[in-house]
Amino acid sequence: MTDEEMAEEYAEKHSFRVPYDGSNKFYDDVDYKASKDGFLAGLKAGRPQWHDLKKDPKDLPIEPDILKNKPDNHRYEWFIVNDVGKSMSALYSFAKEKWFVDYEEMIIGANYFEPNVWCEIPQFKE
Repeated sequence: MTDEEMAEEYAEKHSFRVPYDGSNKFYDDVDYKASKDGFLAGLKAGRPQWHDLKKDPKDLPIEPDILKNKPDNHRYEWFIVNDVGKSMSALYSFAKEKWFVDYEEMIIGANYFEPNVWCEIPQFKE
């Protein structure tokens, strides 16, 4: 089901609709559109932004300023990656400019790999 179809289904179930007699069409349409647009905005806000490295190999994570003055072995962040259809966590070393499966491999500089896509790990917000 596409995002648009899910939004329409949500709006049908949750917007104010009365049996159509012609008197409330304007308000029904406005409420339906607001329900649909709100659903789509929620999807966009809550869905991670994936970066496709096959389309753009230079679309790599940007190093936060707070990491730039740290020693090389502390200049990394964890991300969600997808490689060969399997999602997992991996770290990107800003110092080495490479992806690694775990911290020990990054330290010794072995077993780096190239994922297909990556995204930031979503943060829980109350």
